[in-house]
Amino acid sequence: MRTTAAEFGRTMRVVSVGVGAVPGNWLPKLESPENDAKEIARSLKEPDGCAVPGEFVDPPLIGMFATRKAVHDRLKAAIDHSGPGDTVLFYFAGHGVQTEDDFYLCTSEADPSDLGNTAISGTDFGGLIDAANCRGVLAVLDCCNSAAVVEHAPSAFTKLRTGEFRILLSSARAGQKSWETADGKGTVFGRTLVEILNGAIVVGQGEGAVYFSDLIQGLETGIAEKRSELPDLPPQEMVFSGSYISDPLVLVMRGQTLDAVRFATARYSPRQLRRMVRASAVSIVGALCFVLITWYGLIDATQYVVEEGGHLIAYRGHPRFSLPGYPKPLWRFSYGSERLDGGASKLPIIAPLGKPVMPLVEAHFDRLQLAAQSADEGDWSGARASTMGIFNDRNTPFQTRFGARLLFTEVAVVDDVPLLKRWTHDDRSEIRLAALRALFRLSPKVGATVALLDVGGLGTGFSHVDILRRLDLPCTREIETYLKALAGAKASIPVSLILDASVRSGCRLDNETITKMAARLQWSDASALAGFIEWRDKVKPRADQLDADAPKPADASDWRWILLQAYLPNAPCDPAWADVLIHPQPLALVPGVLATARHCPGSQLVIKWNNIPKFIELTLLQDGKPPQQFKDIFGNRGVDLVAFLPLIAVVVRPDLRDLDAAAALTIDARLRTAFLELLVAWGDKTEFFGDFLDANDLDLRRAYVEHERLVDDTVIGKLVARIGRSDIFYTSLLGRIPLPAATKEQVTTMLKGTAEARASAACVLAMQASTADVVSLLTSVEADIRSEAADCVPYNASIAAILAALPQKHDQFSIEGLSLIKEQARLKAAFISQLAAIPPELRTWRLQLADVTPGLFGLWGRGMRDWFAEQQYQSRLASGIVNQ
Repeated sequence: MRTTAAEFGRTMRVVSVGVGAVPGNWLPKLESPENDAKEIARSLKEPDGCAVPGEFVDPPLIGMFATRKAVHDRLKAAIDHSGPGDTVLFYFAGHGVQTEDDFYLCTSEADPSDLGNTAISGTDFGGLIDAANCRGVLAVLDCCNSAAVVEHAPSAFTKLRTGEFRILLSSARAGQKSWETADGKGTVFGRTLVEILNGAIVVGQGEGAVYFSDLIQGLETGIAEKRSELPDLPPQEMVFSGSYISDPLVLVMRGQTLDAVRFATARYSPRQLRRMVRASAVSIVGALCFVLITWYGLIDATQYVVEEGGHLIAYRGHPRFSLPGYPKPLWRFSYGSERLDGGASKLPIIAPLGKPVMPLVEAHFDRLQLAAQSADEGDWSGARASTMGIFNDRNTPFQTRFGARLLFTEVAVVDDVPLLKRWTHDDRSEIRLAALRALFRLSPKVGATVALLDVGGLGTGFSHVDILRRLDLPCTREIETYLKALAGAKASIPVSLILDASVRSGCRLDNETITKMAARLQWSDASALAGFIEWRDKVKPRADQLDADAPKPADASDWRWILLQAYLPNAPCDPAWADVLIHPQPLALVPGVLATARHCPGSQLVIKWNNIPKFIELTLLQDGKPPQQFKDIFGNRGVDLVAFLPLIAVVVRPDLRDLDAAAALTIDARLRTAFLELLVAWGDKTEFFGDFLDANDLDLRRAYVEHERLVDDTVIGKLVARIGRSDIFYTSLLGRIPLPAATKEQVTTMLKGTAEARASAACVLAMQASTADVVSLLTSVEADIRSEAADCVPYNASIAAILAALPQKHDQFSIEGLSLIKEQARLKAAFISQLAAIPPELRTWRLQLADVTPGLFGLWGRGMRDWFAEQQYQSRLASGIVNQ
């Protein structure tokens, strides 16, 4: 087929990929692949080189953007859009991994345990090439083991189904490394190829036509010259494989072709011709500079949005035209095209020249997303009107109407109370619960009345646990009545949740209610109820009602009642406890032992760990009585020691040496956790023998870290080494510890790592970094950084200053989760004020009482759950459980 040099460039379709690092750096980090991919793409577009038009050279896929899906889709698109006269050139620089089963090109998300789904296999690659219906495919791989592709894609390069050629050009044989030079300038193969493409090395007959044999000869010569200057470079052999009808024409160097034609048709003397060429060159260069500057200006002033990897991404540039350095990522959204009215069919969204793209994206939002955004920005009346229009439109899909009804409950007003009452009888439990929560907010009397009917068995069935967790209102008579009803209800509502809601709202609860709760206490609730009784009598006394008498249960010998007496700091010693001390069951015995040791004069309790039979031994010493020993009452055959920790820390005489040995020797994770927490409560600073950071039990890991923080700061380095993976547990622990400047810098560098590393680093820094640094995280281009920072930032002591400095939008892009951050900050400020208003001896109790259970309907987010954990820890260190 005859063609001109200018026309040949328009038959090329170019895809270049460069990946220097893989997640977790399980393969050595490479310095040059990303730059090599850019240089290949740039060289192919050089006007005096191959002169391939920019629209036919896809923007290089480099770094974290070179995911498996992105590379696969980009190559498939180039092949699909190539006709019978076109040539596809695919270039890859990075890591190549050969396994027993296949060969893989490592993308930015390559996982050694799942290469089939995170990398491009030779089988996948061959399938794409085999499906091509174009003139030719030239695949150039600059990576280790690259020739191994042929072994796993035989039909793609050995059978010519259509076209003129299918050729693989690889920088190394199978089983052979592809070496970078120490100066960081790339591989000798890649550098030589770039020089050929941009015309620095002339190959062939010098007339611009480059056949495949010319390209091979030029590469061999250039590589040999460079290797002679690098005698220590390990062996590496370039090989090629493929099928073709005849030596195919693969490149046309437009500059060389024009020069040859110009001299062949000259009518002037060589001297005059040179003068004309110089004058023309100056004009051409000037024109090119003008065009290039203008083109850069146009590209830089354009924004567009596409979908990649399930996320919308905003770029500066143009989706069909590019220049070196473009496109530049501006914003990665936390959602994809599912929120657009029309879905992916609306993409790409290209903004007019000089205009931001975000308003266009918002214009394409579906109705529910627009309503949610209005609510997030504080426009509740607009959100209310939008949601009503959605759920009243019968032509709207059910799921959208369902979401609109849930959103409506968050923005409803007092006039909507009758509608919300009807919704409390809806078939969907989510709608019923959301409507009841809205009623509590808009009309506590109506909300409490509906809830009371349900407690009495006349309702439609509500999750009262979820209602209690989100109850955020001042106490009224109706709310107090509701809480009293729950205290006596047959449903198993945890006592601690009722108490937390009562303290949060300021409801006092009377002795009758407390007696009902005492009758169904669990081990973990006794401390909470005892603290509530103290809080009620000290902070919330009633002038019109005398409650000096303690609650009176029906059975004063019940272990629940005795345990409550043990927790109360001023309970009288009861002679009847002596009968309980001979009870054979640990469930009844332990409360009696603890109550006697705390409240009976002359009593003392000693704890010992017997390592031979491996059990805890308690010895009760009483004036004038023989010592009483209680063996093996905790652990698998007894009660849970962890449930009684706050009380044991108060009652037991500390023996740090024996307890430290017990924590090291026992194999029971629950007992070891309990021992470590007792050591922390007693202020033990002895270096602990053993490392439980990777224990199966999360409570044990936490207790170990809290103990080691008392000893030294080496635990910080251990935690830093463990963050950046899927386990967020270590991230929370590290974020709670004040970090040295050097460690903060180390964590900051992780913001440029894998998705997991970025998320962990963003959370840790959001918990303790400065206002300016946290605002930078919350306005980051990367959605995963913004999302994690938003979850964790309520922990930060400067949250009020952060919110004051945080804009509503950043470069026209809405900051997702802003309303949730504001809500958590408001709740935190209210809790701190409440905490300051109660006696110091009750503050640890109040912190422990707060419900921090994760969940959709919980009051506290992730950052605040970590804040509560740290405040409890600091409270124990400041006052010590033993001093309460």
